[in-house]
Amino acid sequence: MKGILLLAVWLLILLAAAHDASFAWENRHDMASWELNPVARWLLSGGIGWLLVVKFTGLFFAMAVVFHCRRRRHAFQLHLTLIVSCLYLLLSLHYLIGSVTPGDGPVLSANDSPVATEPR
Repeated sequence: MKGILLLAVWLLILLAAAHDASFAWENRHDMASWELNPVARWLLSGGIGWLLVVKFTGLFFAMAVVFHCRRRRHAFQLHLTLIVSCLYLLLSLHYLIGSVTPGDGPVLSANDSPVATEPR
């Protein structure tokens, strides 16, 4: 049961990383202007492909370490999984909050109705 839970957590981490990579790819033309991570900004000098290769190489390396530790019954698997999953949870919450903030759609005042009415 613990193995299935560990695998599920890492699949969710990979899903969040894929969404982050997709977002970066879609916004690659102006990414250097809004990216706050100095390491990511430095990697962007080599292009977005280089940044994504380094990101996923590190992620797959961490995943390999976790599953190696699991096979050896070492407690480090839990610590590394918690660190990585918390970071990707924060990233996912950032994307979620950013997608539902006002300003993306029409802003209604107190007198406006969201229901369309016909002119009289």
